[in-house]
Amino acid sequence: MDITIIGYGKLGRALALENLKQGNLYAIVSQHLGNTTDGETFRKENVLVVQNLEDLPGVSDVIFICTADRDIPKVAQNLAQRFGKALESKVIIHCSGSYSDKILEDLKRAGSFVASAHPLQTFYFYRPDIFQNIFWIVQTESFEKIEGVLRKIGGTPIQVEFDDRQRAIYHASAVVSSNYLNTLILFAKKLIAQIPFDPKVFIPLIQQTLENNFVHFSEPNFLPLTGPLVRKDLATIEEHLKSLDSKPELQQIYLEFAKITLLLCREIEILTENEFKEIVEKLKVYKI
Repeated sequence: MDITIIGYGKLGRALALENLKQGNLYAIVSQHLGNTTDGETFRKENVLVVQNLEDLPGVSDVIFICTADRDIPKVAQNLAQRFGKALESKVIIHCSGSYSDKILEDLKRAGSFVASAHPLQTFYFYRPDIFQNIFWIVQTESFEKIEGVLRKIGGTPIQVEFDDRQRAIYHASAVVSSNYLNTLILFAKKLIAQIPFDPKVFIPLIQQTLENNFVHFSEPNFLPLTGPLVRKDLATIEEHLKSLDSKPELQQIYLEFAKITLLLCREIEILTENEFKEIVEKLKVYKI
């Protein structure tokens, strides 16, 4: 099984390095890899590094499309035009969480096995085991064929049949689980940076908070919340806000997170409607 990677962002790089390690990387198509250190490394391992699909001399058994979402239809169209009948029985996978396999219809008509396979992992840093113990969310009419390819890379494929709304909700949840969690951690670091204190001491607290959530993670209303909001300790919250008077942008972010937490507490009935309104009313002075 030889593999071509189209696009060399965070995921494209991780897939390229993983398949290089396994000895089945045929080519990388990237307009930006060029004469970089990574490009030289791949070429020394006899991997083709080209800027455009037109520069590929042939088509590999498997192609991963790891470009920006907006570029996937054009890549699919160019593949169909470039290789035509040679695409028959080839496996072509795009890795977007936003789109189903339907976006690759041109390639399906050419006889390819097509799929959307979104890896539920963040690839900011590559490490040798990064594909182990992850889930691939797969939408395809050829699951057994796609499953075999993905298992060789690592992880567990899960077949889904999302409609457009379900897929958007799935992807939004993935974004919250990764990107917005990063946002919250960054905010915690920005807050503690206001005083001379090492932020690393918060790592065990963050780790334990995550572990607490994992205990009943399949329960949508489980929230192991502690602290002043759930205790309705408004005096403490007001002290937090006053301490940030000189940093209005951080004060506003704190309020936004408080508002989100209050809304969720009302949603899962940790707070009654009256309790919710009472807290919001008292915090209105801070424009919550």
